[in-house]
Amino acid sequence: MYIPIGTKSNYQAASYWSMFSNFIEQDMSIPTSISQEVGFKLYPNPTSNKVTLEIEGLSKDADVIVSDLLGRVINKYKFNSEKGILEIDVSEFAKGVL
Repeated sequence: MYIPIGTKSNYQAASYWSMFSNFIEQDMSIPTSISQEVGFKLYPNPTSNKVTLEIEGLSKDADVIVSDLLGRVINKYKFNSEKGILEIDVSEFAKGVL
């Protein structure tokens, strides 16, 4: 399971996470240079059918990965930087994923 760097001991100590043993620490932050130049909107929230993701400031296409709270990948999408908008059908997602 992927977790933020520096949090492994917290996950190991929490009884809720005791069923997991393979924690992989990964830097999940967005570099400052990118986070200051790229803006995004995800709406509507809540929803039951689809959400719209708008991203401004990308210089090339990007991968969008939707995962659950356990880090399991639910779906992957290609974001077209020229279009700037991606509609995601969430009607089949488990409640609370998005």
